[in-house]
Amino acid sequence: MPSVRSGSVDIHYEVQGRAEAPALLLLHSLGADHGMWDPQMPDFLRHHRIIRYDVRGHGRSGVGAGECSMEILAQDAMAVLDAAQIVKAHWCGLSLGGMTAMWAAAHRPERVMRLALCNTSAHLPPAALWHSRMELVRREGMRAVAPAVIERWFTAGFRSSQPEKVARIEGMLEATSPA
Repeated sequence: MPSVRSGSVDIHYEVQGRAEAPALLLLHSLGADHGMWDPQMPDFLRHHRIIRYDVRGHGRSGVGAGECSMEILAQDAMAVLDAAQIVKAHWCGLSLGGMTAMWAAAHRPERVMRLALCNTSAHLPPAALWHSRMELVRREGMRAVAPAVIERWFTAGFRSSQPEKVARIEGMLEATSPA
């Protein structure tokens, strides 16, 4: 998987599909990596050229020093598009990825054809919620929050009927750097 430098961080990405197909940028959620989209890839590739990447701090992308913002995350996404030589794309974002896509659409609309915003929000919950989760992860690692995340992401019925799919995502969460 190639990488592009965005600020001080290497962002790992991949491009698949026909060059002449419409570009679709996939942005994953917090705690996941570009592999989150694996089950959808066969369908997406029938109609689109797919660009997906690991958000900074996830998968094979670097973490970076200091604070991060939606602007920085959107700049990373645009660096990936630039590296793939794509001027404008459809953006599909899940949760954090959707927030990133909204920032890009509001501030860099010339880079966005359409948005598909999945299970996301334009507003973050109170900072205290995030700070307590961050402290827990710093102390105990991602395993400390993975069960609660899995419960939020998957219904009880899905967890019991598709344990291998749930285990794959749980492994992805646990492999995410606490940083």
